Amino acid sequence: MYGTLANNSIILHLMKRHLIDIKPFDKDLLKTAHYPLRAYGVYVRQEDGAWRQAHSFDESRRPFVFRANQYVMIEVNEQIVIKQGIVAKFVAASNLVEQGLGLTAGRLEYPFGKQGETLRFGLKNQNDGPAELAADDYVAYVEFYDLRALRLRPTPLSPRDRRIYAGRVNEERFAHANDDGVRYEDDDDDFLDR
Repeated sequence: MYGTLANNSIILHLMKRHLIDIKPFDKDLLKTAHYPLRAYGVYVRQEDGAWRQAHSFDESRRPFVFRANQYVMIEVNEQIVIKQGIVAKFVAASNLVEQGLGLTAGRLEYPFGKQGETLRFGLKNQNDGPAELAADDYVAYVEFYDLRALRLRPTPLSPRDRRIYAGRVNEERFAHANDDGVRYEDDDDDFLDR
């Protein structure tokens, strides 16, 4: 139903029609209404305020070790592009509870991702000692809402949004997303076409 949280069969239906694109995508990881996201790169803020990559799970599978109370920015492994009328929200992965990591995340809406922008989240070690983030750890789940049938007021990008989007374009990551994984096609959701 339009305007509600998309379940797994609706997500597959939207992907088949390229209203949602997730790369890489593994159907077996799709939950009832969520798709898990993992870290690709970890960035640490420098004294001058710039973010520098401190770890890449693409280059090394070893865990990233947080210092006590350290805050980092991560780029997620998955590249997500959505069409107009689809909105995505993020939910912290439950494994972060045991790890003592806090997630800072926002929302995703069109046209984010069309120019190769990468998703970035904040992770804070809330422990008084070190904590680890492994390559296979989920950091968040993405949820999708289909608002196409609802009357929407146009929402042009503000100068702030344009600046943020431009800062998230990373040609290397864009190439990685385009080359990673196979295109998934499935006929299991044909009931939606009736």
